[in-house]
Amino acid sequence: MQAAQASLEAAGASSEQPVFKSGEMLLASMEPDLDEAMQFSVSRILLTTERMISHSVGSGWSSWPLHEGLSLHHAEHAGVATLSLHDHERCLARWRFTLEQEVGALRLLQAFERI
Repeated sequence: MQAAQASLEAAGASSEQPVFKSGEMLLASMEPDLDEAMQFSVSRILLTTERMISHSVGSGWSSWPLHEGLSLHHAEHAGVATLSLHDHERCLARWRFTLEQEVGALRLLQAFERI
């Protein structure tokens, strides 16, 4: 658990951090820079060996356990990109960001596809 916390700090996390489960490891992270209203805002997405975790100002931490059928989609239009997390039935979460964050998003997507 200490290794995951250290990795989280190295990824630029704030002092407010999620609690990692025993043996859970951080695989990738990114910081979307737009909120749902398309205003600049700070948020964070973490992919661990156990789940996808998200933090946004005002909403706190949310998480979704990794399981068969979970998918992560990427789209871009007019300089704004979107990552969306889906299960078989619906969209569970959506994050928007400028193309400045695109490299981090693609790394997160690649890490997600490897698990």
